[in-house]
Amino acid sequence: MLVYRYNLSLWILAVLTRYLQLWDVACSESIPPAPLLTLTSSVETAVQCKLVMVCRAPEGHGGTLFRLNRVKELVANVTFQTERQQAHFTLQMKDPSAQNDLYCCLYQNGQGKYSHYSPYLNLDRQVSPQFPPSPLLSVEPPSGQVRHGQMLSFHCTSPPSQHNLKPEAFLLLRTAKSTGGSMVHAQASLVSRSSAPTGAFSLGPVREAEGGSYTCLYQVTVAQQGLVNSTVSCPVLITVTEVLPAPTLSLDNQKGEWVLTCSGSPSYPGARFYLYRSGSANPEATRVAPLTRHRALFALSSLPPQESGVLEGYQCQYSVLLGTEWSHSERTQTLNVPGVTEQIPFSSSSSTEQTGFDWPLVLGVLSALVLFLTAVAIMGVTMWRKVKAVLQEKRKREVSQLWAKRQQSDHVVDLTLKRISITSQDWGMEERTEEMSRRSHSTFGRTPFY
Repeated sequence: MLVYRYNLSLWILAVLTRYLQLWDVACSESIPPAPLLTLTSSVETAVQCKLVMVCRAPEGHGGTLFRLNRVKELVANVTFQTERQQAHFTLQMKDPSAQNDLYCCLYQNGQGKYSHYSPYLNLDRQVSPQFPPSPLLSVEPPSGQVRHGQMLSFHCTSPPSQHNLKPEAFLLLRTAKSTGGSMVHAQASLVSRSSAPTGAFSLGPVREAEGGSYTCLYQVTVAQQGLVNSTVSCPVLITVTEVLPAPTLSLDNQKGEWVLTCSGSPSYPGARFYLYRSGSANPEATRVAPLTRHRALFALSSLPPQESGVLEGYQCQYSVLLGTEWSHSERTQTLNVPGVTEQIPFSSSSSTEQTGFDWPLVLGVLSALVLFLTAVAIMGVTMWRKVKAVLQEKRKREVSQLWAKRQQSDHVVDLTLKRISITSQDWGMEERTEEMSRRSHSTFGRTPFY
């Protein structure tokens, strides 16, 4: 009996142990596996330090939410609409000592289950041959603002290598324009590859879609690792603007006051105009034209005073908001203005304001009036001739109708025949009547005339 109870207890213990093992396996299988956190690139300069890390889930797994922690503190998180296998995190390091901290990540799948934490990643500030130092990227023009159709020149320069590594190739990368408010690193696309030792790139004629952030890196061959990419350079922002026609700048006198008139293209009314002194990068004055005009006036009295007898050069420029980007025109040629504006001879426009007569305008009005009167006279004569011809035609028709009626009335003959019955007595009577008629005619024929 005791042996039976002992065997029963061993069997229950074995069953319970197996059940706990299966439960542990089932629980572990319900938790997604841990991801892997790696450092893809780092930019370390005197101005900024930027790190780009990737949290990648194992094959066959993905997440809609990725979290990046520094030790136990949440640093950033990224959400997606559908499950993704990896997420990029870009960190701006303000404190260089923070790079020695430990970082880890995890993800949440579509069922709402969190994975295990990834192994900690220790960021060492010292650069190793695995990640060669970042190069320096420069662009011409230095401002990064280029008009549509112009050329861009990039120069990617590698720093001196402590490991005697010679760059074998340079890569120029471009990322989309930043939308702001996101720590996700935008996927860069390869623009050009150069095997020249200087790392020179020429891009163009550029289009509006080619604007954005440009970076570069170089490739070196490291022993036991092969071809290795360096960390990316600091980004350079390129802005592509539309081509605006150059404005014109003139000096005019309006109502006794000297003004500088900057006229832009009539196709862009309501533009923003800037007035510069020659050689100055900052505008002296800014004007916004009305929505119905394409020019702006700058009164010389509102500008800083000039020295007497000294020529001062001015230039103007205008900008137009096309979509979401401001497009700028070129500056005008320098217009020299004397320090004492009273010594400037009046132009035709100012002389007209003094005399009160604008002879070109008067002659134009008189010419228009003469042409108008001539046109009215020609139209009157033409209409009078047409009316006269119509009246004559009407009169001819009336006369012809009248003669037609007269002719019809003169030729009407009544040919109605009446039946007459004559007897023998009437026949004799008729003969006697004719005889008497002849006698009477003969008698009157011999009567003398007085």
